[in-house]
Amino acid sequence: MTSCVYSGMEGKRCLITGGSSGVGKAFALGLAKMGAWVVILCRDRSRGERVIEEIRSRSGNRNVELMCADLSIQRSIRIFAQEFKERYGKLHVLGNIAGVILPGRLITAERIEKTLATDYLSHFLLTHLLLDVLKASAPSRIITVSGGRWVLEKARIHFDDLELSKRYNWMEAAKQAVLARFIFSCELAKRLNGTGVTSNTFHPGRVRSNLPRHFPWYIRLVYGMVSPFLKEECETCLLLACAKELEGINGKYFVDAQPEEFTPEGYTEGVAHKLWSISEQMTGIREKAENFLSGSQ
Repeated sequence: MTSCVYSGMEGKRCLITGGSSGVGKAFALGLAKMGAWVVILCRDRSRGERVIEEIRSRSGNRNVELMCADLSIQRSIRIFAQEFKERYGKLHVLGNIAGVILPGRLITAERIEKTLATDYLSHFLLTHLLLDVLKASAPSRIITVSGGRWVLEKARIHFDDLELSKRYNWMEAAKQAVLARFIFSCELAKRLNGTGVTSNTFHPGRVRSNLPRHFPWYIRLVYGMVSPFLKEECETCLLLACAKELEGINGKYFVDAQPEEFTPEGYTEGVAHKLWSISEQMTGIREKAENFLSGSQ
């Protein structure tokens, strides 16, 4: 699969969440080098502006732009989605990459546990809000980061306490969000079948990240020692966005630029349908599946 031919990305509109650091930044830089029109979505404007200038300089591509929103807040996501569609009108690649790892349980202004809100529900809501423009731009691709097999195999969806209000554990919250993104990507692929929009998920591998920034100093110290040995590039997400051979490939899980046949124990059809229904309720999306596919909002 590493010998894939990359399609021309000139003029293609790409939106990357979490594009100011880690996997998202690597993804945005790679797309910019291929000539794509890249929009980075992040919360911190000053950091985002620095990254935009860096990517423009390193890629030689001036069509790299910044938009800001707080992905933990659904109102902010809705405002952003409307502004994006009004400004650009097309979307060929949506990279659902943003995420946080929080050592303590935090609640958003909308009264939702913050890891769940940022790492999973934001992707569910944003994808739904942009689906009409994705379909109008087809063929288009939705690419969602998940995690490695060792994480997905140990994760489960806590339907009895989705926000972990009774007994919070940062690792459990992170694992649940990773599995939720995997399930979402696969279930989305089924619902998009035949629309010209594909949905795939991937494990980024050993890519340098900013995820440990909220952790105690000793964890950040260890990560700082390891960080120089991590990669700045993410070949797998670029492959999913650009490879001609993957046009039409849908509902797959990729690791090290290769599709991998893998189904976590926590992923069943019943779990997927239940999670989808709860996600619709938590994001205020209540349309039936046929309305979802027709693109009505």
